[in-house]
Amino acid sequence: MSVLLITSLFAATQAFHNTLSRYLFAIIRDGLLWSKMAKTHRTHQTPYIASLVQGAFMLCATALLALAQLDPMANVFSWASALGSMSILVLQFSVSLAVLAYFQRNPSLPVSRWSRLIAPALSAFGTLATLALVVNNLDVLSGSSSPVVSSLPYLVLMVAFAGFMSADFLRRLSPERYSRIGQMVETL
Repeated sequence: MSVLLITSLFAATQAFHNTLSRYLFAIIRDGLLWSKMAKTHRTHQTPYIASLVQGAFMLCATALLALAQLDPMANVFSWASALGSMSILVLQFSVSLAVLAYFQRNPSLPVSRWSRLIAPALSAFGTLATLALVVNNLDVLSGSSSPVVSSLPYLVLMVAFAGFMSADFLRRLSPERYSRIGQMVETL
């Protein structure tokens, strides 16, 4: 059982690492961070510099948690899994709303009613309902009822709000730079 637990945790950690590295790469590619980190591996075409930066950040965070003498399973894992789960749900909810907004702004696109309205609306509703269940049962899901775990939903909301405010600030400060965000995806 221990081998299965450890290998599943490794797989989940690897998936989170790859996802974060790709998000970091996308942010860099859109010109929002240091451009040298957007370099891809010559053979594999993976965002290895972004991966190294993300890995270094995680090593520093792990070192800080170790210095604080927090229990890896009781504290770090429960807090990180709760934080990661809620963050992904907020991100998926935001994407569903973005899809609805995109098709609302582009009504001439030849897309079915299902793809333009029904599926993203169902996705937004389902994701929001799941997020509410996670927040309401956070102590059970994380295995901890500590004040830190109880404050995690507020942290997720604050970070999401800061992200939206940063985007709005960039849109006002540099509209041409803001308009280039995501254009690389359209050219692929």
